[in-house]
Amino acid sequence: MILLSCGVPFDSYELSDIADPRLPDYKVYVFPNTFTLTGEMRERIKRVVRCPGKTAIWFFAPGYYDGAGEGGVSLVEDITEDASCSQQ
Repeated sequence: MILLSCGVPFDSYELSDIADPRLPDYKVYVFPNTFTLTGEMRERIKRVVRCPGKTAIWFFAPGYYDGAGEGGVSLVEDITEDASCSQQ
């Protein structure tokens, strides 16, 4: 993983940890492999990263496939669009 040589300290978690209340409050979240995201996981991610001061870095086609037979650019747009905070 390129992060090992970037000179910036980082923590590594499983994607399923994203909604865990014990997860520290980070400014930047890197999602290296999120090609398949269920609707539930998509909503969990949105609640965390769509807040002021948060940045999400996505790699290749995040959320393109929903795990239930549907796929497309609209699903990528849904997860990557800049929207207001969902933690209300």
